[in-house]
Amino acid sequence: MAGGSLPARLLAAACLALSLAPGAAAPRDTPGLSRVQRRSLAMDFVVPSLFRTYVRELVLGAATRREARCRLRLDCAPLLRAARGALPGPEPPASPAGPSAVGRRLRRAKQLVLELGEGAVRDGCAGGAHLEFNLTELFAWWLRAGDGRLRVRLMPERRGALPGSERGLSAAIRAARPRLLFHVSAAGLSPSDHTARSPSLPHGYYAWNLTWVMRDTSPFFSHRGRHIFDCNFESPCELEYSFTSKDQETPKNAWVRLNAEEISQLNLPDGPERDHSESTPKGSFLFLNASEKLSPTILSPWLRSSSDQCVVQVAVYKLYQQSGEYIARVHLIDESSSEILSEESPQKHGWVLLQRRVGHLEKPFRISLEYIPNGNKSVAAVDSFAMKNCSSGSGSLSKMALEGSFSCWNGTVIRLGQACDFIQDCAEGEDEGEMCRKLPSGFYCSFEAGDCGWIPGSSASHPSPWRIGSPEHNRFPSIEGSALLLNTSKAPAVAKTVMTSTAFPAPLRNSPCELRLSWLIHGVLLGNVSLVLVENKTGKEQSWTFWHSENSEGLGIWQWMILPLPEILDRFWFQITASWEEGSDAIIAFDNVSLSLDCYLTISGEKTPRGTAPDSSNLLTSRGGQKKFGWEQKLLGNLQLSSAPFSDPA
Repeated sequence: MAGGSLPARLLAAACLALSLAPGAAAPRDTPGLSRVQRRSLAMDFVVPSLFRTYVRELVLGAATRREARCRLRLDCAPLLRAARGALPGPEPPASPAGPSAVGRRLRRAKQLVLELGEGAVRDGCAGGAHLEFNLTELFAWWLRAGDGRLRVRLMPERRGALPGSERGLSAAIRAARPRLLFHVSAAGLSPSDHTARSPSLPHGYYAWNLTWVMRDTSPFFSHRGRHIFDCNFESPCELEYSFTSKDQETPKNAWVRLNAEEISQLNLPDGPERDHSESTPKGSFLFLNASEKLSPTILSPWLRSSSDQCVVQVAVYKLYQQSGEYIARVHLIDESSSEILSEESPQKHGWVLLQRRVGHLEKPFRISLEYIPNGNKSVAAVDSFAMKNCSSGSGSLSKMALEGSFSCWNGTVIRLGQACDFIQDCAEGEDEGEMCRKLPSGFYCSFEAGDCGWIPGSSASHPSPWRIGSPEHNRFPSIEGSALLLNTSKAPAVAKTVMTSTAFPAPLRNSPCELRLSWLIHGVLLGNVSLVLVENKTGKEQSWTFWHSENSEGLGIWQWMILPLPEILDRFWFQITASWEEGSDAIIAFDNVSLSLDCYLTISGEKTPRGTAPDSSNLLTSRGGQKKFGWEQKLLGNLQLSSAPFSDPA
């Protein structure tokens, strides 16, 4: 058959919307995406079960007043753009009930699937900048009585206003920066004899006011490109046309999405009798009745590849004695391109699956597919256009971060890790109040109420030289109150003496866990002192030295030290080890030891490499330029400031 345009009635019925253009119509009622394809469009917020356990133990505890809230929030602007493109005609009036996403609870109600459609977007975003869903009931139940992890899956509605609109809405959902917001508050009275730092706080009163935001922090969503692309043309795909000249903006020989039954109406004896992906006469494919002119190029969405095994594949239709060539190219974001696949005159008749390796690419890229006819008797068709094996990991491509904050009474918000670290950040000191002293033993220790679980190593020949208290005869005005002390001048030289902390539970995976403490050395130490982390690896103890000082001379100046604790997967504890020779005359002191709440209530989304150097600095400096409180301020009148190094502590 000579080349030319399709009949008007068939072209109108089969007009192809490769992207979700406003007002586009589907050629027929096509089936929705497969289960695997729909799963690839979903965003999963997974809150680990350990987070619930640690919120119960560290925050809620024996509080007499508790409150928990949860919301899912999205930005409206990208959602509205997608909804306007998917719903032809005038906008319907907004529902007074707010967003109406379809929700399904699974597996004893600890999993929730939210299916978001164009109608819910228009209802929920009417007159507002954000679309929100109230998940308080589910979250409060899970904290109170649930078990296992909590999963909230957000995905486009199964059948949108247009077939294939799920893909466009999925991209809009990701662009809307979806985030899960948790809020937990707890308050109560403690029988403790400790008084609050501020006279305005009631005796023994404590309160937590915490907020978390869970969001995806991976470059997968913050930059163009994705790892998954699979188009079988059973519904419109996220493809674009690229024309070689301006006069081809509306060509008569454009690609259209048809099936074999529709092809038969054109009286094309050489056309496909079935599609490639479904292998049925009703299955769709992309068809081009080509003329001598160049046909438009098909462009994939922006893609990424993190695997050397990444391949592009496409099924092309071939005829005997037909001239023409299929060409696929990869186009990097910097506009460079290279040919990766070319198939000329066929040696067989029918569908042929072509495949070529793309490999690992650092930059986002697109795949173009072009058919170049040769002569006026040329028919082309493509199907099963996809990228395979482009992700190197077996887990999720997203990097969900759970970031917490603490709200002061005056409305100031600080990072969760700044609470209970012996540095006052709230105006009235509530971030270092009674709630910190109610944490489990060893989490927040000033040694004023005892040893906080630190115990000396046993030795039959020598009693432990470590003790809790203050130096005799008030030799050191810098040590006010109690501390963990070792005086090498009053103890015989030993090969090794050890103090061991209480055991701590395993932190959350990928948490920015830190140990914070103050230390000083006064006098000449003829020996060494170290801080060691010991992890219980399935019954086998593994230890790492995190800090070490050897043969040093100190002026008795308190130093503030922050030790990152990465990749801890099991129970762990700390040990302070020391040894010295005869003639050593030094006092070693440790105080204000705290384990950051980030260890158990924060997920950073990134692993901290083992061996990160500790941050050690002079306690005479302050965080954010604020003055410190308590005994740290009294150091100013008793020490030689010129002899101490100054640096920013955190």
